Amino acid sequence: MFGYPAFPRSFATYLASLIFLFASISSVNADSNSTKIVFACAELPENMQNYFQKIYGTAFAELGMEFEMVPLGLARAMQEADKGTVDGLCGKIAMFKDMPIATDLIQIPTPLLSSQIALWVLDKNEQSFSDISAQKNNYSVTYQRGSLASEYYVKKYALTNIVTTWSKDDALQLVLNEKVDAMISGDLFVYQYNAKSVGNTLARVSNVETLDMFPFIHKRHQTIAQDVEEAINNALEKHGLFEEK
Repeated sequence: MFGYPAFPRSFATYLASLIFLFASISSVNADSNSTKIVFACAELPENMQNYFQKIYGTAFAELGMEFEMVPLGLARAMQEADKGTVDGLCGKIAMFKDMPIATDLIQIPTPLLSSQIALWVLDKNEQSFSDISAQKNNYSVTYQRGSLASEYYVKKYALTNIVTTWSKDDALQLVLNEKVDAMISGDLFVYQYNAKSVGNTLARVSNVETLDMFPFIHKRHQTIAQDVEEAINNALEKHGLFEEK
């Protein structure tokens, strides 16, 4: 498994996210009485970011708190949340809750999103992948570095010819430029790209894993965890579940 050199634009975005994170640290109190809640969020399509902001903003406003999101890669987001640098995670797949990286996080048992992760290729190449195992043919596969869902998929299907990137957009560009054969991604990201594309679109060519994403909050806020759950449910009732547009 090896990493592909990141594009400068994505690396600059990553550095900007880190600067934003550390600028926010001073606003995060080490107790449960903070009036500002900062969640680390994995890199997501804009419509999903807006959805999280709307749901969490509404929920924490009900509790008299200000809400702020810090965009980071999922692995880094989990590390910062687990260390208590931030107050929680916007969304994490529950099957990874027992990993050591997340021992200080409490799951809020209300899923905000469901995503179907799979292997995607250029639609013009779809037929060549039909009934063919990516592993047996040693196709090159890319995904965003730090994506635990993608790493889970790689291990489950024993994929070996892997190229990692800084962002999903970089992984997408590798597929579009035919530098690799396929990418691992959730369907929401791909559907958003396909809806806007005026050129090549992507097609799904592999088994699907359906993954639910849940909010997680640092254990220092465990006294308000039930209130947070109720407020999130109220926000979902008000705004509805996420719909791909």
